[in-house]
Amino acid sequence: MIKKLSIVFIVTIFLVALSIHNVSKKQKDTKDLLIGAKQEVEYSEDIQKIKPIINKQLPSRSKLASLRKGPNKDNIQFIDIEGKGEIKAAVPYEVETDKNPLRVLFLSKISGNWKEDDEIKSVGQKFDKIVYKDLTGDGKLEVIVGLKVGENSNKGISIYKLKNKKFEEIFRDYYTDFIVTDLDGDKMDELVLIKMDKVTNGSSAELYKWKDNKLKHINGVSLESSFEPYSIQVGNATDKQMGIFIDNGVGAHSGITELLVMKDGKLKNVFYDEKINGNDKTTKPYLEKSRDKDKDGIIEIPLMRAPIDKKDESMIDTPWITTWCKWDGEESLIPISESYYNYNIELGFDFPTYWDDSITIDTSKFYEENRKENWIKFSYIDKDSGNKQELFSIKVYDKKVWDEDKKYIENEYALLGKSDSKVYTVEMNDAIQGKKAKDISMKFSMKLSEIKERFKIVKPYNKK
Repeated sequence: MIKKLSIVFIVTIFLVALSIHNVSKKQKDTKDLLIGAKQEVEYSEDIQKIKPIINKQLPSRSKLASLRKGPNKDNIQFIDIEGKGEIKAAVPYEVETDKNPLRVLFLSKISGNWKEDDEIKSVGQKFDKIVYKDLTGDGKLEVIVGLKVGENSNKGISIYKLKNKKFEEIFRDYYTDFIVTDLDGDKMDELVLIKMDKVTNGSSAELYKWKDNKLKHINGVSLESSFEPYSIQVGNATDKQMGIFIDNGVGAHSGITELLVMKDGKLKNVFYDEKINGNDKTTKPYLEKSRDKDKDGIIEIPLMRAPIDKKDESMIDTPWITTWCKWDGEESLIPISESYYNYNIELGFDFPTYWDDSITIDTSKFYEENRKENWIKFSYIDKDSGNKQELFSIKVYDKKVWDEDKKYIENEYALLGKSDSKVYTVEMNDAIQGKKAKDISMKFSMKLSEIKERFKIVKPYNKK
């Protein structure tokens, strides 16, 4: 017999449910028909009507579920499952001490009143994510439920389709992560499961597509990294090709980017070489995240190189320069621009296009504990003579040091920016500024305004 929830729990549900104001508006062509911002107020008012239904329907020792990740993290979602403007409310919740503890309650609005419609019941510890996508191409959304099964095991995925007003499970498998997107441009989403084998430490990406009235496995490709992906992004790999960019760690501290695309109806790992059972084209000394660096709508892949005078330095003492590259559509990468990032001191700097590999970087021992001041020097090296000419230096102070010596520092250096804990300044090389334009070092010099424009405060790479 279903027991009534306590008054405290009812209030909790109501307060948490108000988070529906955070529901995002989705693009129409994705068929991800979550209710947009203009209708949030209307449906948040319906929370008042849904609350008694939730109170009546949920068993004792239950609570609304929190989702670990994914686009839909709110405790209550309003969704047009059938694409007819008939809205359903989806309520993920957890039940203690039950063989099916993870559940999603669906309610429909009938004659102005919200009534229980159907319920999905699953086995697991926690919800990972819930995604609503049209995988079958019939204009209706499937409910894709990701479940955390155990601490050291893969996660489970179940996909449900609405048939005759009831949700029917049409697919079940395991995963480390999953992506649902239209990779081949046929206006129909595919499912890609990232799978890790904890016994062999191998990993793969498996492609599934709706064919012959079922979600059919098309093919799988090997992946280099055996870790859970640090970052997965779906976006334009070229102006004509969608791709899945997987940034991950390999070994103790190195990074790799794997690019998955569809070619001739099958999934392809662009840079994976079967001959060496790996990928040596996009490995890098440290992890870095792919992104649309130049804001042209196409995602760039980061590589890293050492300055010409730092090739014999240790890994930690090398000031690695990030080279941003575009995929050429075949098997190669085209360098587009370069940057320097130092995540320990949360500093980023984008190189101007007129800089080349004559530029080098020197840094303080920023990894040492209790340093009150750090610095980054950008210099030019004359390849004929080997002479080094400093262009400018950026100095980074702890906020406390800045507050104590602010007057002195401001007289010596120009302010670049401030974060919650650090202050960034720049010192120009006056000798460079006074040289004639024909001097080769002038070719690489920068004005203060340009330095300020290219300077960035960045978050540490482990903060997604």
